[in-house]
Amino acid sequence: MWYASAYDFHRGLAAYEGCPAMKLLGTFCYVTLFWVSQSTFAQSKLNVAFGLSRPPYVISHPPSGLVYDKAQLVFKKMGVKTSEVFASNERLEVLLGNGQVDVAVEVQKNDPSLFYSAAFISYRNYLIAPSKILPRFKSYADLKGHTVCTWQGADRMLGPDFMRIKPQLKEYSEYPLQEDQVTAWIGGKCEVAIIDGLIFKYYSERNEGSLPGGRKVEDVRFYPTPTMHKAEWYVGFRSKALRDQFDGAVKDLKGAPEWETLLRKFEIEAAALPSRANK
Repeated sequence: MWYASAYDFHRGLAAYEGCPAMKLLGTFCYVTLFWVSQSTFAQSKLNVAFGLSRPPYVISHPPSGLVYDKAQLVFKKMGVKTSEVFASNERLEVLLGNGQVDVAVEVQKNDPSLFYSAAFISYRNYLIAPSKILPRFKSYADLKGHTVCTWQGADRMLGPDFMRIKPQLKEYSEYPLQEDQVTAWIGGKCEVAIIDGLIFKYYSERNEGSLPGGRKVEDVRFYPTPTMHKAEWYVGFRSKALRDQFDGAVKDLKGAPEWETLLRKFEIEAAALPSRANK
């Protein structure tokens, strides 16, 4: 049988896996299908979706960044070629759920019909506000009456404590593009930004001073979010076999010089954040 794409193949493979007769064929067919699977991975081009506006994790033009480069190392280890698209958080889940892509990088485990990798990347989220607006912070209750801006879908991830306080915020906004979020914060359109520290650092250093009368980063405080300070993101797949091969390739890469060099580069950047966070 000829499959037009990696997704078509894995949809057919899933059907085989669910067929009782398949079990009667025993080890021979399992090994044969595994060999075909490996061969198909190597010959097919996977359609992969990455997030938008997440430097230094993902930069779309030209494609680069910690998450992008990590994923490409894994795909290379798997022996597959990829075709990439870049989309917002919500769009990533739609593309994967509808079968428009084979893989979506940096998603949450929201769809039980799909398959997810082990945690692939961890973000560090902070509440960032001018010290005169939020001189201290102990819980989300301290956000009452303030304008708050976050990334797309943040309210679901921040949990029930945040959802309870959300109606008492003066205004709540989510941004598909986090550059727009940081620009809005610098321009005073929101008082408290909830965002990953490295993404904020990237865009604030790039845009600070570009807005007349804009906020100065040295005048603000960084508070680790009470929930989802360490936010783990996953790689989503339509195929269990492909997910398993991806996780296996990640394990094989750990300790490899190119993998460790990539991680070390971003660990150095992350280490600079506490010097700007309030004690």
